Amino acid sequence: PLGAPVLAEASFNMFSFTYFRILEEVPDWPTPFYLGRGEAYNPHYNSLTNPVPPLKWHYVAKISLGEGGLYGDAERTVPMRPGDVVLREFGKTEVWDRYNPEHTGDWQFIGLIFRGASALTLCRSMCQTFGHLYHLPTDSTVVQNLIVMAEQPTQNTDITATAGVKLVVDLLLAMAHETEQARIEPNSGRLIQAVTEYIRANLDKDYSVAQLAEMHGVSREHLTRLFKQSVGRPPHEYIIQARIHEACQLLIHTSLPTKTVAARVGFQSMSTFFRKFRQITSQSPNGYRQTASRSDVSYFADALKNESEDTGQLDGSRVGPSPP
Repeated sequence: PLGAPVLAEASFNMFSFTYFRILEEVPDWPTPFYLGRGEAYNPHYNSLTNPVPPLKWHYVAKISLGEGGLYGDAERTVPMRPGDVVLREFGKTEVWDRYNPEHTGDWQFIGLIFRGASALTLCRSMCQTFGHLYHLPTDSTVVQNLIVMAEQPTQNTDITATAGVKLVVDLLLAMAHETEQARIEPNSGRLIQAVTEYIRANLDKDYSVAQLAEMHGVSREHLTRLFKQSVGRPPHEYIIQARIHEACQLLIHTSLPTKTVAARVGFQSMSTFFRKFRQITSQSPNGYRQTASRSDVSYFADALKNESEDTGQLDGSRVGPSPP
């Protein structure tokens, strides 16, 4: 069986896995067959030569959970990063994955095998359009759900036909979506500018990063990755720093009570506001208001001016702690 533990001297071991039993299976629907998490130990591990039973008209999506794998096709061989996904049809030799002989240690991965005429049509279209190599953040919801599901203690999972379709299609759509987003990366500058402008114009509103991403037509994972690349920090940190930055302006230039300042920048809890303020400025809000000097204002104004020249997003006349 695919999920049976192998001998210690073998090249890999599937240490958690489950087979799916579909309740009232619907012909041709995408149907999960097997989900397994494993690790490869040495260069003998190769998807082309691994002893597995023949699975005609089955596809597998194998997700790399760490360093140590190689992806290969007729044109290239590349190391697999954590989150890289190989989509291939069983029995075909044009695409493969294997242990990287230059790697030391194990290579962990998780794979979903599925079948169904509609799944084959969908996968073949995806591979023609996007290729066989994809990427999903390993902390994404879809990957984490697969990891949890693979750890079924009975190694058998009863699932309805509709739930099976959702499991397969959610994974494929996430893979395709991340690829589409990566292809429009040249527009990432405009996206980041739009998001940061929204954040700074809505500091008093309560929203999650997922909601922020949905407003701008991208996934939470994609927005987070772009933020880290372009801004140097994830969106939730940017939001907090933008709020504290605005709070500094209000503390310096108005006589509003501290509680009102906190509410205006989106903090409903005073304890949270005080904690975040001190983390960023090393002072309490009241202490900051009392000790802010003209030299502080000049320093922060210069810092903001320099950053606004780099990003075109910030107003150099504003003052406060180092801006987000």
